[in-house]
Amino acid sequence: MKKIIRLLIFVTFFALLLLPNNVHATRGLVNSPPPGVEPRSGGTLRVALTADPPGLYDRLFGGFDAHVVSGQVFNALTKNELDGSITPELAQSWEISSDVKTYTLHLVRNATWHDGVQFTSADVKFTFEQILIPLTAGGKTNFGHIQSIETPDNYTVIFHFNVPWAPFLAALDHFTESIAPKHIYEGTDILKNPANLKPIGTGPFMFKEYVKGDHITLVKNPNYWKKGLPYFDQIIFRFIPDAAGKVLAFENGEIDYLPMPPYFDAARLQDNSKAFVSVGYVAKGDVRYLLLKVTDPLTGNLKVRQGIASAINREFVTSTTTYGLAKLANTNFNPDTWWYDPEAAAKFPKYDPALAETLLDQAGYPRKADGKRFTLNFVSMTTQDGAKIAGLVRSDLTKVGIDVNLQVLEDVTAFQQIFVKGSFQLGYGGGATTGPDPTIAGKWFTATGIVHIPFTNAMEYNNSKVNEAMSLQAQTADRGQRKNYLWTVQEEMVRDLPIIPLSTDVAPQLINPEWYNLPGGPMGGFDRYDRVFWAKGTAPGPVVSTVTVSGTVAGMDSQTFAVVVVVIAIIIAGLGFYVGRKRRP
Repeated sequence: MKKIIRLLIFVTFFALLLLPNNVHATRGLVNSPPPGVEPRSGGTLRVALTADPPGLYDRLFGGFDAHVVSGQVFNALTKNELDGSITPELAQSWEISSDVKTYTLHLVRNATWHDGVQFTSADVKFTFEQILIPLTAGGKTNFGHIQSIETPDNYTVIFHFNVPWAPFLAALDHFTESIAPKHIYEGTDILKNPANLKPIGTGPFMFKEYVKGDHITLVKNPNYWKKGLPYFDQIIFRFIPDAAGKVLAFENGEIDYLPMPPYFDAARLQDNSKAFVSVGYVAKGDVRYLLLKVTDPLTGNLKVRQGIASAINREFVTSTTTYGLAKLANTNFNPDTWWYDPEAAAKFPKYDPALAETLLDQAGYPRKADGKRFTLNFVSMTTQDGAKIAGLVRSDLTKVGIDVNLQVLEDVTAFQQIFVKGSFQLGYGGGATTGPDPTIAGKWFTATGIVHIPFTNAMEYNNSKVNEAMSLQAQTADRGQRKNYLWTVQEEMVRDLPIIPLSTDVAPQLINPEWYNLPGGPMGGFDRYDRVFWAKGTAPGPVVSTVTVSGTVAGMDSQTFAVVVVVIAIIIAGLGFYVGRKRRP
């Protein structure tokens, strides 16, 4: 009898031990495999995107969807990791001069382009000189101080800067830079090159097909320079314009990976055993904020901007749209970054409709007979909770007499309207990237970012103190000194109000638990999937039948397994009770 009781205790303890790991372990940063689970080969990863990207080389064509696809085709020189470190990619090592003006990068020697041509330093030099600096959104901000680029041999690149430039290595990540093939783009109209829609990279996956309005297919690169990678066979990116439709497709098992779903769905599915919800990403330092065009006759009036900022209940907008996953932001930088200025944050206008009414009166826009002051043109994207945010903001502004002409547009169209055409007064373009180094954020609010391409200074804000401080902070390696400059930036922007910060953007991800190592890093969906693998793929060696894989044991899902264990425990208990009764005198 005692043996049976001990066995019962052991089985029950084992069941309890398994339940937290398999049923409720659906939240964290990366869906890492359990100890002892080795990568497997094969499988097709299905990823949901919103709409057709205008191009598939993301350096030329901004937008979330282009970034996600491009990240699998191309490589960058370095990679920013979750712990803040910078690791090698196409640049396998480097040296930095003592004055922080010269960077010598040593390239990998075994990388080839997807068409078989060898990757060399000439590709790097061409990419910087002909694409990144002259043609891209952050090119001048991140690389404009490059004085010259030397290529003494095929696998060495030397960058000379005209000022000390501390952020350089962090800016070499794929999110800011990815290397293009010189032999494909040289001597062509780069913006119209056919390779923009049929990309040729050095990355883990190769382009197969692009069916407009339906899907993009990438296949495994058998000659990837990182030996043994990638693990699975292909990626199918499906276009599902509606946010609810994407989530439904995920829940129905039609999609394995959904980067950046609505916060509501991310929060709702956190305890669902069929979804791993990745939360808490702050490596990019994203901040969601509203844009105010300061060169417009209406929103160029500071008191109008102050009135608008005071009229919006940002706390309510944040709590309503993020469901506790994000924090309220009060400056143009993420509050989790080391350079965030709490003093500037404390000065941002509080929600005060009465003060908003007074400020708008002082601005010269009293209420008319119909109760309205003026009409404000508000353009918003659809994803990243755009429709919901826009509706809440419009409701607040209407209460203080502002008539809002609201256009909620599909993302690519909204980006054209806001960033390229500048046809807006108030805009919502989603999250602005402010990290992993603050210099990357300069394109959003300095004069160098007034270039009318997506994800730049659409407000046309030009403050000489901000421009100077952003330039100087990048020219010193001393963090304390950099922080002082960056605090000046925040003080000026809280005073001038070219933006109205709403919340941090933690970029949640919905992941089928059968897929491990997603997201691929701190850039979320943008990161490469070369270490991602499918739990049901082909095992590299002998499979141990008791290994727990993606919430399953020997092909049985975790909830079923837990029920079986409990049933067994009950049977053993019953048996023990029966035997005990039989032995009684």
